[in-house]
Amino acid sequence: MVNKLLTVKEVAKRLNISQELMRRLIWSGRIGYIDINQGGKLIMARFTEEHIQTFLREREVKAG
Repeated sequence: MVNKLLTVKEVAKRLNISQELMRRLIWSGRIGYIDINQGGKLIMARFTEEHIQTFLREREVKAG
């Protein structure tokens, strides 16, 4: 089974944030992604489920 690559819009919706904030996370390197336009002038970011889960795990605040 091939994992679906998600767009900026799809991940922003999943995280319940704006697309603009999602782009800031990309530009600042705070979320991993696949650049399908590597070497090009613009970043064309796509995300796997693992990118999302890693991002959330790294930001989880544990009680206590």
